Amino acid sequence: MRTAQRRFLKIAGLTQTSIEQIHRARRTTLLLTQGRSIADVVFECGYYDQAHLTRSLKHYVGKTPGQIQQNETQLSFLYNTDLA
Repeated sequence: MRTAQRRFLKIAGLTQTSIEQIHRARRTTLLLTQGRSIADVVFECGYYDQAHLTRSLKHYVGKTPGQIQQNETQLSFLYNTDLA
């Protein structure tokens, strides 16, 4: 199992868990831009609570759920480029 994890990291450049979290943050962002409530998105996407959702989105998207709901500009890249 650990060998497979190392190979995945070497090939993809990210861990499998990181990729899953990016996909979840992307899905969350799409739901919020469609007008879904934050509470509904917390439940539907499997976050523990709203604080967990907020930390995740700030990390991967660079915005809070409220900012995503209010922002009318298109998010072309659904990750935070300031992390590099």
